[in-house]
Parts: sequence; C-alpha cells; structure tokens
Amino acid sequence: MRRLWLALVVLIPACAEHPAQPPALVDPMAFDGPDLRLEQSILGRFFGRDFLARGVVVKQGRRLDVFMLTPTGQRLYHVRQQGKQVVVHAAVDPWTGMDPRYLLRDVRWMFFERCRGVAECRKGTEVFIESTDEASGLPRRMDVRSASGNVAIVFEGAFECGEHRVPRRARLTSESVDYSIEALMERCKLLGMEEQ
Repeated sequence: MRRLWLALVVLIPACAEHPAQPPALVDPMAFDGPDLRLEQSILGRFFGRDFLARGVVVKQGRRLDVFMLTPTGQRLYHVRQQGKQVVVHAAVDPWTGMDPRYLLRDVRWMFFERCRGVAECRKGTEVFIESTDEASGLPRRMDVRSASGNVAIVFEGAFECGEHRVPRRARLTSESVDYSIEALMERCKLLGMEEQ
C-alpha cells in the first residue's frame, strides 16, 4: 500500500497538463537518505475522481522503482529510473500516456528532499520552503517552487525505518493541476536491514 502512495503521488501529476518545462531527472544516487523500500495506502483525487491504490517505492543506489497497484495487487504502472535513464511499463490507460518525470519528481520531493535544519533551501532550480515541528524536529509542511510546477506537501507523524524517518502520513497538493494524494505509510525497510 505504501508503495502505491508514492507511485500515485508522481503518477497523478503526470496525467495532467503541465507547465512548458518538464522536471529534470535527478540521479537517485544524489537523493538524501538511505536505500529503502516503502509501501503505502493511497487515497487520491484527480480531476474530480476519487481513487484508492497501493504504492511501492524502492530506492537502491542509482536505481529507483515506483509501482502503482490496484488495492488487490494488480500492477497498473511501473517506472524504473537507472541514473538518468527511465523505462515505463503501463498495463492500462490512462497510465500509458503519462510523463514519468513528474512522478519521479514528486517521489523525490516527498521522501528524499529536505532542507536539513534551515527553513529555505535551493537545490538546482528548485526552491524548498520547509516548516518543522520544534519538539520532534520533523517536517510539518514543505512548499516546493519549480519551473515544472508548485506543490505543497503536509506531513503528519513519523514512521521509523531503522535510523531513517519517513512521513507516516503525507498529503501532496498541486497548485498547477487538479490533483491531491494522501498516503499512509504501511511498511518501510532499509535495504539490507529488518522490516519495520
């Protein structure tokens, strides 16, 4: 379920109209955070339609895999990024026409990009504005401004994954297209370690 959340976060914006400049691919080796596998339950809204799904994200070295699954586990969409090369496998429409760069961008923003101790930071052409819970040190909200679209992400709670923390619940809302995704983390596994 967690994996689908990540997949949906990226896939939904990929289906919509986007600004003229699509996002640049970032090599997963440059992501903040360890190699891991995430599984989520996803509740989404896309152009007035609600949906449920499962998401799986696996980041290992220079490789990032994002899977979108039906609630019963049937694969709808899989995108694999190896360095800056991308391969897509879409089982059904409308997944076949999506630009995977938006999904990969949103997964990176939700799970791997942080300002790390400052309220605002710039990474390439992207500007991140982050508010943090003072007691826990965890992010509460992150606004991202980029040429490929603006997104607000609200985080709630933490899910321990070894020494790494991922959001227990996150809601991503686009300012440029009509979509939102709410993901609930179900499992997290640091690769090479026990499942959490």
